[in-house]
Amino acid sequence: MRQIIYIAVFSAGTVALFAEPLPAQENIDQRLDRLAKQVQQLESRIDRTTSTSVLFLFGTFCALWAQNTNRNPWVWFFAGLLLNVITVLVLLAKNADDKRVARGEPAAGAIWVIAAVGLGILLFGAAASWLFMRAG
Repeated sequence: MRQIIYIAVFSAGTVALFAEPLPAQENIDQRLDRLAKQVQQLESRIDRTTSTSVLFLFGTFCALWAQNTNRNPWVWFFAGLLLNVITVLVLLAKNADDKRVARGEPAAGAIWVIAAVGLGILLFGAAASWLFMRAG
């Protein structure tokens, strides 16, 4: 029984030593504002990390495909990193054409259509961004 009392007193003393007391002047609104700012900072870090990771994965996927099809993996990595969705669409079209050629069929040439559509989307996005920046 004595040991339990000693452990309880020791535990309470340890908690009292290491616990940080809240300042008396800081009210709940200030604490909530500080917590909201911290949460917002964490969310922005997560958003940046997630988008960077997704871009890197696009580039890695394109490089692995290029390596497996005896193409330059560095060119495809950076193409996938910078023009991610368009590059993956072009990659899929090239892969389909490669399979057709391997079966002895003529290539469909769909790569040019996909590249043109992707370039159109890219140019449209750039023009829309420019217009929104000018209007704001």
